[in-house]
Amino acid sequence: YKIETLRQFCREYPRLISVPLDQLEDDKNAERIWKKEVRTYENATKEQLEPFSSAAPALFAGGARGPAFHDLLLAILKKTYDMSPEIEHMSVVQSNHLIEAQYKLSRLAQQTLRTLIAMVQPDHTHFIGQVYRLSVDEFARLLGRTDYTLEEELLEVARELRRTPIVIKTDAETVETSWVQTYWHHHNNGTIDFQFSYLLQRFLLQLQERFTTYKLEDIPPLKHKHSIRIYELLRQYLHLGNREIKLDELKKMLKTDYDYRAIKQRILDPAHREINTLTGIRYDWEAVTGRRKRVVKIRFTDIRSAGQEKEPEESPELTGRIEAILNDPESEVHKTCVAELDNRMKGFLTPGSAAYYAVLRGMIKDRSL
Repeated sequence: YKIETLRQFCREYPRLISVPLDQLEDDKNAERIWKKEVRTYENATKEQLEPFSSAAPALFAGGARGPAFHDLLLAILKKTYDMSPEIEHMSVVQSNHLIEAQYKLSRLAQQTLRTLIAMVQPDHTHFIGQVYRLSVDEFARLLGRTDYTLEEELLEVARELRRTPIVIKTDAETVETSWVQTYWHHHNNGTIDFQFSYLLQRFLLQLQERFTTYKLEDIPPLKHKHSIRIYELLRQYLHLGNREIKLDELKKMLKTDYDYRAIKQRILDPAHREINTLTGIRYDWEAVTGRRKRVVKIRFTDIRSAGQEKEPEESPELTGRIEAILNDPESEVHKTCVAELDNRMKGFLTPGSAAYYAVLRGMIKDRSL
């Protein structure tokens, strides 16, 4: 049943397994491959299998084999290695502490990192034993790349994610770790497996509050490495519409020693052009000066979704014209609004509420409501 489970999994997910399918036809090869690929799950604990609790007894029963055991192992494999064929539509979900963390990565490393975060399942409770497999072909499609150098570049990115420190500050503590604890490259099928640092669990798993989410497809068009960070800082405050960040804090987040002039030219201006043009967010920004006209803060204003128009400045003349129309019960606009209200209320009114609605409707017509 172990061998048949592996074979079935490989048939359904051929690009996620690190061996050619024809090697699975031989039982000895299949047994060896099983031990290499998924041996962790033969010794899985009950806690690890909690999502499959209804079937878990089959795994722990002494020597138990059969359809239940087969189905359970197949479910574990799918849960661990599954990767949507439309990865660009997946969501990136992370703690706000992670968005405001201090680190510096190349553009490709940031794109890779967000892709891995998008693979994290909402119901995962820990990173122990969790493997996130990145297919070079899949990633190339996401980035719109057709060259043959991406695999080597991704190997360098894997090294970068493993060695680059990230500093996360919360109200109670400061955590310093790396993004990736381990990675391994499968030479014959163009895939790389990643395991996140276990210290990142509480910033990526089981998030109930203070987190930000967005679609992965918003990231690839951005050409500057800092644009991705600025995009996330804006996305975090999208519901509020405005955000101020001290210049010194922004420099720490981005791990840069640039002065304001360089930050404006190399980070803020390019990010503003790219984000407003290529993503689903629109915004403006301005520098806030302190003593001696020194820039001390960056103020991001009018942060809004692309389909949400910027609030127009109020025109007294226009406001007066609108009020005049609405205050005239005989105007066509007023009659149309009341007729539309009547139409929408059809089917919702009981005999008792119809009488009450008639009173409200009269108040609407004479502008007392």
